[in-house]
Parts: sequence; C-alpha cells; structure tokens
Amino acid sequence: MTGSEGGNTGRNRARGGGGGDGIQKIKLGKQESVAQGGKRSPADDGQTGEERWILPRIAPKVTAMNLLKRLELWVLLAIIVAGLSYVFLSGPGDSGDEDGPGGNSGTPAAASDAPLKFHRAVVERDYGNVRLDLEVRVKNDSADKLTMRAPEVRLLTSGGREIPSFFLAFDAIPQVPAKTTHDVQLRYWLESDDLKQGLTLEVQGRTLEVKSSTPVDIEALKNGEKSTFTRVDWKP
Repeated sequence: MTGSEGGNTGRNRARGGGGGDGIQKIKLGKQESVAQGGKRSPADDGQTGEERWILPRIAPKVTAMNLLKRLELWVLLAIIVAGLSYVFLSGPGDSGDEDGPGGNSGTPAAASDAPLKFHRAVVERDYGNVRLDLEVRVKNDSADKLTMRAPEVRLLTSGGREIPSFFLAFDAIPQVPAKTTHDVQLRYWLESDDLKQGLTLEVQGRTLEVKSSTPVDIEALKNGEKSTFTRVDWKP
C-alpha cells in the first residue's frame, strides 16, 4: 500500500465513522421530535449538524371537575334552586286580615244569616278587675267598613252601664270591611259588679247577649289565670 492510499483509507474511515454517528443522531432527533408532534424550525433549514425542533403548545383542557370547582357556578345553582323552591312552595296569599293580640283586624268567616254570633268569652282576673276578650262574628251589610269601637260598637250591662274598651297602645282596632262577615276579638275591662249582671254587645243597633244575668263571683276566678266560656251563662 502506498502512502497516498493509506491516507485515503484513513480519511474514509474517519468520514465513515464520524458521518455515520452524526446521521444517526439526526435521525433519532427527528424521530423523537415527530413522535412528540414537533415541527422543524424554518431557521434550521440548510443547517448541518444537530437540528432544533419546536413543540406545539397544548391548551389546558377544561373538564367537568374544573367547572364544579368554580365558585360562580355554585352561586348560580343556588339562585336557580331558590327560585324554583319559591315558585313551587309559595301559594297564593290569604286575602283576609289576620287576628293579632288584643283584637286586631278580623278574620273572614263563612257567610251567615245572623248578623251577630257569640263564639267565646275569655276572662282573666287582675285582682279586683277582670279583663274580657270577647270573640264574636260580625256581619257588615253597610257600604262602609265598620270600625269595632264606640259609638258603633258598645258593651252594656243589664243595668245600663257602658263598659269601656281596653286596647294596648300597639293593638290595632278591629275592622269589618263593607259587605263582609268577619270574626273579631274585642277587649274590655270589667269591674267586679259587672260580673253580677248580664252583658249585651250592641253593634250598629243590633244586640247580642254575651253573658246572661247569672252572677259570677270574682272570688271564684284565680288571679292571673284565664278561663274560657263558650256559653252565655259563663259556666264550664
């Protein structure tokens, strides 16, 4: 072998070894990049040696679990549920007034031919006096509302004494609208002598007996305790 041939052989080996390794690395780099969905950068066109590859950006996926973690969604769901509950659970309001302490506006009652009807009397002794809560049904045939107080409404003893009404400062005076029938509660302050006589309720000239002339001994009533009578003789 001549010197020139030996030099050529050495150069071929060097090129073959070095060139093979370089090509293998480039191919591996391309395979890995292609497998990862990459694409070649235009800036690397025409360059030799190791090539650069750009991986595409992947947008984060919005899953159902991520939506459930959002506070706004839970607030919206709560508003929807509250609205549906109100629609299905709420009913039409009552058109009549409600009874309250001390005889507020009356409650509508079924139509009755009797303009006045006695329901019950609730008495509570306060030492030498008695508080009377009188519950009656009143039919108002007039075209105006009826305010249940004097002079339209009076409670009289058989002896002719007018018993004053008794209302607390925050109590509303009961009323009966025009052309309606209502149950109302009236409150009066009795003296011990009033219990020995009959009591008559007078409403717009009509009368209703609410206690017979049978006397009731105030000492038979316990102080501070309520007693309810559904009969006009005020017997249990």
